[in-house]
Amino acid sequence: MNRKASVMDIILWVVMAFIVIMFFAVWLFMHDTLTTTFASIPTQNGLNISQAADQTIGEVNRALIPGLHILTIMMMFAYGLSIFISNYFARGNPIFLFIHIAIVVVAIILSAIVSNVYETLYLSGQLSPTLMGFTGGSYILLHLPLWTAVIGVFGIIFLFIGIIRDREFGSGI
Repeated sequence: MNRKASVMDIILWVVMAFIVIMFFAVWLFMHDTLTTTFASIPTQNGLNISQAADQTIGEVNRALIPGLHILTIMMMFAYGLSIFISNYFARGNPIFLFIHIAIVVVAIILSAIVSNVYETLYLSGQLSPTLMGFTGGSYILLHLPLWTAVIGVFGIIFLFIGIIRDREFGSGI
């Protein structure tokens, strides 16, 4: 692989984690609001909208809740894992170790800001009950600086493990 500077992925992971959980939370909130609104429409002229809404949109709403919660965690985990894999196959130069460490420090500072914004949304506002339902994703975002530090440090380790592998086995995989 000819990929350089893959440590920048840690900043993308911080932003992606926030965007994914907020997108799914807003989606779930809007779908729940739509279902509740349709279910509260009274029967007129023999047309029962609330029963039809419960049988169609209501079933989707009940399936979305666990599905989106699991999808949020899996997307965060998969992108974190992809950072390790891409760093292993990237060819980094040991001279740039301090630049990689500086990028991880910047990502940790950014993640503290993102975590504080998420905590504010988590504890107050209209999305608060919906965000509290995302237990795994909320745990990751409420402890985002720690997760960012761990993924960033291990990402750097994987980056330089790839260099050692290249020296021993020639061109590598």
